[in-house]
Amino acid sequence: MFSKTAQTQHKRFELENLSQKNGLPSNETYFIFRDSKEYLWIATDQGVIRYNGAVIDRFNLPDNVIFKIREDNKGRIWFFSFTGKLAYFYKGIIYPYKYNHLITSRLNGILIMDAFVNDMDDVIISGKYQNCKISAAGVLEIVNSTSTKSSDSTIYEITKMSKSYYFTQQISFNSHSDSVFIKLSANNKTWRYTIPCSLDRIPLQYSCVSNNGKEFYFNAGNKIIKFTDDGHYTIKEFSFNVISLYTIEENKIWAGFSKSGAMLLNSDLSISTTQLLTDKTITCITTDYEGGTWFATLEKGAYYLKNINLYNLGGDINLDQSISRVCNYHDSILLFANSEGVYKYENSSVTPVFLHKNEILYDLLTDDRNNIYLAGRSANEGNPEYGQVESMRSMFKNAAILQSTSELFEISRNTYLFHRGTRLAKADFNNDIFKQKSKVFPLEIHKLTIRPTAFYIDQQSQIWLGSIYKMYKHDLQKDQLIIFKDSNALFDLGINAIRQMDNKLYMIAIRSGGIVVMKDTTILGHITEEDGLLSNSIKYLMPQQDRLWVVTSKGISVISFKSYLPLRYTINSIGENAGFYDLIVNQIIPFRNNIVAATNRGLFIIERPEQFLSASKQTIHFHISNINYYKGDTTGISHISLPYQNNRLKIRYNAVCFNSPDDVKYFYRFKLKDTTWRPISGTELLLENLAPGNYKLQLKASIPNQHRFSEIRTLDIIMEKPWWKNNWLRLMMLVFITGVGYVLYKSRINQIRKKERVKGIAKTRIIELEQTALRSQMNSHFIFNCLTSIQQLILFGNKDEANDNLVKFARLIRKTLEISANPYILLAEEKLYLSEYLFLEQLRMPGQLEFQIVIDDAIDVNHTQIPNMMLQPIVENCIRHGIKHLENKIGLITIAISRNLDQVVCKVTDNGVGRKKRNESEHPEIQKSYGIDIVSKRLELLTQNKDYHFTIEIIDMEDAAGSPAGTQVIIQLPFKMMQT
Repeated sequence: MFSKTAQTQHKRFELENLSQKNGLPSNETYFIFRDSKEYLWIATDQGVIRYNGAVIDRFNLPDNVIFKIREDNKGRIWFFSFTGKLAYFYKGIIYPYKYNHLITSRLNGILIMDAFVNDMDDVIISGKYQNCKISAAGVLEIVNSTSTKSSDSTIYEITKMSKSYYFTQQISFNSHSDSVFIKLSANNKTWRYTIPCSLDRIPLQYSCVSNNGKEFYFNAGNKIIKFTDDGHYTIKEFSFNVISLYTIEENKIWAGFSKSGAMLLNSDLSISTTQLLTDKTITCITTDYEGGTWFATLEKGAYYLKNINLYNLGGDINLDQSISRVCNYHDSILLFANSEGVYKYENSSVTPVFLHKNEILYDLLTDDRNNIYLAGRSANEGNPEYGQVESMRSMFKNAAILQSTSELFEISRNTYLFHRGTRLAKADFNNDIFKQKSKVFPLEIHKLTIRPTAFYIDQQSQIWLGSIYKMYKHDLQKDQLIIFKDSNALFDLGINAIRQMDNKLYMIAIRSGGIVVMKDTTILGHITEEDGLLSNSIKYLMPQQDRLWVVTSKGISVISFKSYLPLRYTINSIGENAGFYDLIVNQIIPFRNNIVAATNRGLFIIERPEQFLSASKQTIHFHISNINYYKGDTTGISHISLPYQNNRLKIRYNAVCFNSPDDVKYFYRFKLKDTTWRPISGTELLLENLAPGNYKLQLKASIPNQHRFSEIRTLDIIMEKPWWKNNWLRLMMLVFITGVGYVLYKSRINQIRKKERVKGIAKTRIIELEQTALRSQMNSHFIFNCLTSIQQLILFGNKDEANDNLVKFARLIRKTLEISANPYILLAEEKLYLSEYLFLEQLRMPGQLEFQIVIDDAIDVNHTQIPNMMLQPIVENCIRHGIKHLENKIGLITIAISRNLDQVVCKVTDNGVGRKKRNESEHPEIQKSYGIDIVSKRLELLTQNKDYHFTIEIIDMEDAAGSPAGTQVIIQLPFKMMQT
C-alpha cells in the first residue's frame, strides 16, 4: 500500500507515502482525522477516504473539496467543504446537511478555518473572513465578520472543546496592530493575553493545541506563540509560514510549514530534530492509536512515520554504505567500519580513522593502550595481520588487522583468541609487538575438525563452538572437542550464536530454531516465534543484565526475563511495527542509553529503548464492517435472525492497524461448540448450510509475533427452523392429539362411571356440589347487576373507569373458571380473588360497602393451599342477606384467616342486619341462600374416611342493647403445603 521515503538530513526517518498512486483520490490533502473507532479519515480536494491501514474506503460528498473533518457526540463524522456544503457519515451512509442552502446562499463561498457540531446540533464555523452559527432549527447567525479596515485589533478566541481539541476563531484582524489579543477558555477558566507581535496579513491557517491544559501553543503566520496558565508567553518566529501544530507526549510539538516540511520542537520551542519533507507544505499532523505520526501535504498525499524514536544516521556518504561493525568508544564516540575502512562519528560529523579495504569484518574493538583491532577478511592479501598502520590518524596509536572468521575474545590482558576457518588461533600483544615491522602470525593452537559457525568463550574461560550440525565444548587440557548432546536434539539443527548472561545462563541461537536457554548442561527452555520472537532465524545476540537483545531476520526482539526457575519472560519487538525492517543487521551495541545497529543500510539509532520495552501492547481495534443480510454499517450489531431458506451468511470484518497490517491474522469459533480458535484467510468469513439452531459466533484479530490481540466480537445467530419443524406447529399437533386422547379418555371414564356408579357416588356428589357452587357464584343476578353498573359508567361518560371495571369483571369470571378446576388454591390467590370479587360488589353498591382481609403473618400465603370456592359463597351470603338491607349505615365485611395446628381457621364477619332481622323481613326478593349448605356438604365430603373433622359455625352478633349487629361465620378448613 505504501511507498517508502527517506529523509536526507542528519536524522533520517523512514517515512511511508500514501498517495494517489496507492489509492488516494488526490495528492492534494488538507486534513487527517482520527475517529472514535480509530479509523483515519483523509480529506483531499477530490473527496475523502476512510483508512484502516490496509483498505481504503472512498466516499463522494456534495462538495469533495474538504478542509476539516470532525466527529460529534453522536458518532457522526462531519465534513466541512470549501463551498460550505456540509455532509456527515453515520452508520455507513453519507447524508447531506439539511441546511446547506442557507450556507451557500448567505455566506457566498466561506473559507473554513475550523468547525464543529455541539451537543445541541448547532454547527459552528470559523471562517477566514466571517464566523457563523447554524442552529438545529435552521437559523443562520453571523457571529462576527473580520475586516482589515474597521478592526482596531487582531483578536482570537480559543475554546477548549475536548481533551485535545481547541476551537479557534479569528474575531478581528488589523495588519497595523502591534499586538495580538488572545482570549482562552478552558477548564472553566478564562485567560486573556496581550502578545506584543504583529501579523502583516490574515494567516493562511491558525490553530491552538495543548497536551496538558497548562501550556498552550498558538500558530498564526510565521509565528508560534506559547502561553501558559500562569500568564507567561514565548514567541518563536520562523522564516516560513506555520500551517499546522500537533502536540505529542514528553511535551514535544510537531510544527508543519508552508513548502518547508515539518519539524519537531521541544516544549520551549527549541528545535528537537531537523526538518522532514523539506519541500512539502504540511497542512495537518496527527497520530494514530499505535503512536504513528501522519503528515498531510499539498504535494504528495499523506506520509506516515511509524516511530520518532528510530532513525537512520545520515549526512555523510560513508554512513550510506553497509556497516559491518560498530564500537562504543567511551560512550562519546561511535567507531564504525565499512568496506573502505574505519570512521568515527562525533558531534554529528564523520571523520576517517584509517582507510583499509575490508571484504568483511567480524569484530572491531579497542584496548586501554589506545590500540584498535579489526578481525575479518581483508581485501588486500598482502597486508600484515597486525602491525603499525601508517595511515592511522592521531586518535589511535596502533591498529591490528587480524585475518579471522570470528569475533575476538580476550582470554587475558591484551591476549585474544579467535578462529580462522578450521584453525583456533591466539594473538598476544603484551610484548609491544606493534613495533615489529616483520609479519608475525598468531600462534596456532589446534586444527579443528569442523568449520565453526559460532565461537564463544564464557565467563569461566570455557570455549564453545557451534557448527551447522552440532555444538561443541573445547577441552584445553586434552586439546579436543567434546560434542554437547541434548535429549531434545535441538543442537542437531545447528548453532548460529552463543552468549552468556550475567547470571551465567547460556543463550544459544539455534539455526532457524529460536533460542535455547541453558544452565550448565541443563536446558531450561526453548523460545520461538510461537512465544513472540519476530523470527526463528537469529543473527546476533546481545545480553544486557536480565534482557537479551535478539537480532532476527525480521528485526529485533527483546526478551526480558522475570525468573529462570521456572522460566518466565516477556518479549517486545522492534520490527516492522516500529519501521525497523528490510534490513540486514550485523551488530547492535548500547550507546548513550540508546541502541545502535550496524546494518546494510548504515547506522540506525533506537532512542530511549525503554519506551519500547515498557510500552503496553496496544489492543487491536477490530470491527464487523458488513453482514450480507444487512445494509449499511454493522459495526455495532450483535444479533441476527435468518430464515431457514437463507442459510448462507457472509461476514466482513477488519482490524484497524497501521504499523503492521500485513501481520494481522483473523480467527473465529463457535463459543458453545469450539474450544480452539480457527484461522481465517482474509477479511471475510462465509458460513454455509447452517442447521437450524442458535449459534454464538466469536471473531478476533491478532498479531501473533507481537502478542497483540483485539477484543472478541460476538455475533448471536439464530437460524430459524422450517415451518414444519416450528414449535407452534408441534404444539398444535400436540394439542390435537391431546384433545383426541382426552375425548377418548373421557369416553372411557364415562363408561367406567356408568359401570361403577355405586362405587363412585361420593366422587359424583363432589362434582355435582362443585358445579352447584360454581353456578351459585355466577348467578345471573350478580352478573346482571355488575354489567348494569358498568353500563351506567359508560352512559355518564366514565369510559376509562368502565373499561377498567369491565376488565376486572372479565378477569374475575376467568379466574372463577380456572380455580373451579382445581380442588385447592393458594391463600395468596384466594385473597386476590376475594378482593376482586368484593371490588365489583362495591361497584354494584356504591358507597355502601367496605371490606378488609387479614391473614396471620405466621402463614406462608405463597405455599399454603386451602380447598377452593369455600369462602366466596359465604362472603356473597353476607352481602346479599346482611349488608344489602342496611339503612343509613355503611356495610363492613372482615375476613380473618389464621392457623390452628392442622387447620386453617377463617372468620367472615359482617355488620349487616343479622339473621333474625332478615327472617322478619318482608322483602319479596330475598331468596333462600344455598351457599352455606353447599360449603357444609363439601366439608362433609372432605372429611369422609378421615380421622378428623372440619366444621362450620354461624354466630349471630348483638350490640350492647341486644339488637342484631351482624353475623360471623367460622369455618375450619384443611390445608396442604405446596412444594417449591
